[in-house]
Amino acid sequence: MKVIMIHPADNNQLFLMKETCEQLNNIGIHTNRLEYGKFVLSSPRKDRTPWIFLLFSILEKIPKLRWYSRNYYKNNIIKIYSNIIKDYDVLHIQSSFFKEFADITEKAQDLGVKVITTIWGSDLNWETVEERPWKERIYRNSNIIHLGPSSSGEKNVFKQKYPEYAYKIRRVPFGLKQFDILDEMFSGKIAKDVSFISEQAKGRIMITCGYNGREMQQHMLILEAIDKLPKEIKQHLFLFLPMTYLLKDEYYRMVLEKLNSMEIPFQIQRDRLTLEQNLSMRMNTDIVVNIQKTDRLSASLQEHLYCGSVLIAGDWLPYEVYTDNDVFYIKTSLDNLYDNIKDVIENYPAYKQKCTNNRTNLYNISSWKAVLPKWKSFYDEMINL
Repeated sequence: MKVIMIHPADNNQLFLMKETCEQLNNIGIHTNRLEYGKFVLSSPRKDRTPWIFLLFSILEKIPKLRWYSRNYYKNNIIKIYSNIIKDYDVLHIQSSFFKEFADITEKAQDLGVKVITTIWGSDLNWETVEERPWKERIYRNSNIIHLGPSSSGEKNVFKQKYPEYAYKIRRVPFGLKQFDILDEMFSGKIAKDVSFISEQAKGRIMITCGYNGREMQQHMLILEAIDKLPKEIKQHLFLFLPMTYLLKDEYYRMVLEKLNSMEIPFQIQRDRLTLEQNLSMRMNTDIVVNIQKTDRLSASLQEHLYCGSVLIAGDWLPYEVYTDNDVFYIKTSLDNLYDNIKDVIENYPAYKQKCTNNRTNLYNISSWKAVLPKWKSFYDEMINL
């Protein structure tokens, strides 16, 4: 079986796509990947890069020809990708956001190539009326619609929007290589890197607020709840806000103004962190608050839970996989957010103790070791459809 995976050229997804490709190759599924819109074929088995990508890579280095090559690529992208995917058994596209994917999946079916479309939470939660026609074509051309990173709630949303394709739905979770890296960091084989964390965090309870800069994270509601805390509690806190992506300047200014008024030391992290720095930050976090309006099972929060952070999360979020597998976290309504934050701070050792088994329980449901057999069965079913 030979698989070509096409995914957005998104830094936040890149590590997961690289790891997925490598893991599939480890179990004998010959898998290559393309970052959509770029001229690179990544192949763990060192397959040859298509000649047209080599040509584009050369033309990109020549300023006078760069515009022409990009324009040709844009106008002929379906033909270019069709010539590549014809040599594969399975086309696996990540996301239905791109209009061109409708034509690419249709070409794949014409060529006898099976199609898997992975839907992320954003594919459904951010869908516009204008996107519906081409998304419907993508789902029609897909043999399987993969809801791996999505929740059962989003599965129901998909069924409501596209009931005629509900029978194609399969759920197979992605694994998290980060757990194995964290184990090496816990044992000292890989050094922590907390050089980016403010010195003001030392000796204080570090509360991480959300995991990106999107307004949907509702940072202002978190900060307003924390600001109501008694002064004797606030003097022991340090607030860390990871806002390395999806942050708009106007929203940043609003959050910054609120933080400056709170008399609590804080850090807004705007520069991107390395993987090791991100994981070090999770290890240093005592409490993490996530009340995003909608969410899937983000790797960020699973890393926090694996490190023993006490998670306070909105009770509307679809995290039933945690409760179903004895992963402890605190559910909160917006009305009870202040009370829950205050209670966790005042009784932190007791709540920390309740998180003791989270590491083992998460590894058993989200590590690549746990999920790889499901991926093998998934692809075996696909090739036999």
